[in-house]
Amino acid sequence: MKSIFPKDSFQKIEEDICNSTGISTLVLMENAGRSCVDFITANYSADQISNLLILAGKGNNAGDGFVIARHLANMNYNVKLGLVFGRDSLTGIALENFNLLKNQERTFVHVFDCRDVTELEKNLSSETRIIIDCIFGIGFKGSPDEKIEGLLRKVNTLENVERIAIDIPSGLTSHKQNGVCFSADHTLTMGAMKLECLFYDGKKNSGEPHVMNIGISDDEFAVRNEECIFKTEISDIEKSILSRDVSSNKYTNGKLLLISGSPGLTGATYLSAQSAIRTGSGAVIAAVPNSVFEVIELKLTEVMKMPLQENSSGSISFKSYEQIRDKIDWADVVLVGPGLSKNEDTMELVRRMVIENNSCRFLIDADAIYAFKGFSGLLKGKDIILTPHFGEFTGVNEIEIDELMVDFVGEAKRFSERLGITLVLKNAPTLIADNGKVFINPTGRQNLATAGSGDVLSGMIGAIWAKSGKRLESAIAGTLLHGMAGDMMYEESGESSTIASDLIGKIPAAKVNAGLI
Repeated sequence: MKSIFPKDSFQKIEEDICNSTGISTLVLMENAGRSCVDFITANYSADQISNLLILAGKGNNAGDGFVIARHLANMNYNVKLGLVFGRDSLTGIALENFNLLKNQERTFVHVFDCRDVTELEKNLSSETRIIIDCIFGIGFKGSPDEKIEGLLRKVNTLENVERIAIDIPSGLTSHKQNGVCFSADHTLTMGAMKLECLFYDGKKNSGEPHVMNIGISDDEFAVRNEECIFKTEISDIEKSILSRDVSSNKYTNGKLLLISGSPGLTGATYLSAQSAIRTGSGAVIAAVPNSVFEVIELKLTEVMKMPLQENSSGSISFKSYEQIRDKIDWADVVLVGPGLSKNEDTMELVRRMVIENNSCRFLIDADAIYAFKGFSGLLKGKDIILTPHFGEFTGVNEIEIDELMVDFVGEAKRFSERLGITLVLKNAPTLIADNGKVFINPTGRQNLATAGSGDVLSGMIGAIWAKSGKRLESAIAGTLLHGMAGDMMYEESGESSTIASDLIGKIPAAKVNAGLI
C-alpha cells in the first residue's frame, strides 16, 4: 500500500526528508521535472508535445515547470512558457531553474509574460495541444485573484487541449471546491498522492492522478505518515485469504448467516447471498421473514433458506430471536441488514443479537445500521464490520451531513477508533477505517452508483471474512474485488448500464486478476 498525505502536511514532510537524508530541494525539483517529462513523452505524440504551453507562477511549482521546459527543449521540442507573475517575481530555486533556461530561450523556449487573459490569447493558437499548469502548488491557500481566475476559466474552456496539472491543480484547496481552479485531465503529483485529489471536486478537477518519482523511497514517506492514510493495492490482498485446503468441505470454507429481506426488498437478499456464494462462501443460510420465503426459495438455488416469524409489517419479528440464536452459533459471520426494513420491532431484534452474542462476528449493513442510531455504544468492543453510505453514517455517528463533508476521513477514523470496529464508508472512492488507520480503495467507478451494489459488496466481504477470520483484510479485499468487478463492467457497458447483478458474474474474473484463484 502507498501513503497518502493531505497537501498541507506534505511540505513539512518533504522538508524533513531533505534535512534527514541530505537531498537538496534543487535535486528533488530536478527529479520531479524529469519524471513529468518522462510521463509526457510516454503518453503524447511528438506533434502534441511540439505544441505545448506551460503556465508558471513564482514558487516551487513554477520551478518544476522550468525543469520540464528545459528537458523538453533539450529534446528539441518547442515550448511556450507563460510567466503569470512576470520574471521579476521569481526567487530561490525557481529562479535558479529559470536561469538555466536562458541558453535555450532563443531557440526552443519562447518565454512571455502572461498576467491576464489577453496576454494568454496572444500566445495561444489553434495548434496548441497541451497546457501544463505550474501556477500554484500545494502551499497555496485562499483563492486566486481576479486575473488568475480569468486565466484559469479561459484554459478550462479550451477544446482539443490536454490539461496537465503539476503536483495539484492550481487553486484547488479542498475536496469541496468553492472557487475556480485548473481542471486537469491528468495530475502529476510529486512523491506521494495528495488526499485532496481523490474525492468530489478534487477528484473531478484532478482528472487521472499519477504519482511521480522524485527520488524519495516509499519507505521514507511511510515512516512519516502520521495521518495513517493509505491507498490499498491488489498486492496487499493475501493470496491465501480465500484458498481452500484439498481436504476442506463446505462448512470449513466459510459459513455465512444472512438475516435480511422484507416485502418489496427481496432483491437485496438475493444479491447478498449470491455474491457471497460466488466469492467463495462454502455455505450460506438466508434467514428471511415468512412473507417473502417463497420468493427467496424460488430465486436462490445454492443457498439454504430459513423462514422467520414476522411482525405486522411483514419484516422479521423481534420474537424470532429464539429461531435465529442457534444459527448465530453455527455461523462464522452473521451478515444482517440487506433489505431488512427499518421497522422498530426489527431494529430491536438487531440490537438484541449484538448485545447477547459477544463472540460472534457481525457484518452490519444497510437497514440494520439504523438500529444503532442513538445506540452506537452497543457496538463498542464487538467484532464488527459496519458498511454504511454517508446517509447511514450520519445517523449512527449522530452528525450532520454538512459537518461530515468537511472531514469525512477524520470522522471515519475517529468513529472506528472509538468503537474498536472496522468501518467501510461507501463513497467514491470507498474508504476503510480501522484502529486509527484509513485505507482508500483505488478500484470502482461511477457505474457502481446503482441500487443493490452495496448488497453485493456486503456479501463479498462477508464471504471472505467467514472463510479467513481476518476482519480488516476481508474488508480491504472485498472492497477491492467489488471495485474490480465494477471496472470490468464499466469497460463493457460504460458508466450507466451496469446493474448490481452484473457484478456477481464478474467476481470470478476479479479474483483471477487479483491472484486469488
